[in-house]
Amino acid sequence: MFRTNNRGLSWLRLTEGYSSFSKADKIADLTFDPLNYSTIYSASSYGLLRSADRGVHWEQVRLIVPTGKEGVSAAAINPNDSSFLYAGVGQDLYASRDGGTSWRTLSLRAPAPIRLLRVNPRDPKVIFAVISN
Repeated sequence: MFRTNNRGLSWLRLTEGYSSFSKADKIADLTFDPLNYSTIYSASSYGLLRSADRGVHWEQVRLIVPTGKEGVSAAAINPNDSSFLYAGVGQDLYASRDGGTSWRTLSLRAPAPIRLLRVNPRDPKVIFAVISN
């Protein structure tokens, strides 16, 4: 992962910040907190990671994923309230109302793994989930 602060003239490598998390380099999705652009979430084969400093340092966001499930394939944030997070793990959808401290499973019954999640910015009750094998 790299970041540029000058429209691509130079790049800062951010790999060191998440290299201690096994398989975190297998990134499936990256989403930014629309209310705080310094906060980034990375959905990866490791799980869900959060950076509060534009990708320099990373921390694990613990999910209630059952044993045998691996990795987070998609992540989304409510654009009007950053404490509402969503994570796709396999065919399951998880939701947090407190910034990732606690989670609950939402009934999606997806016939295939979730690949992408997005929250409608005009109506955050509407969530889009893209699924595929």
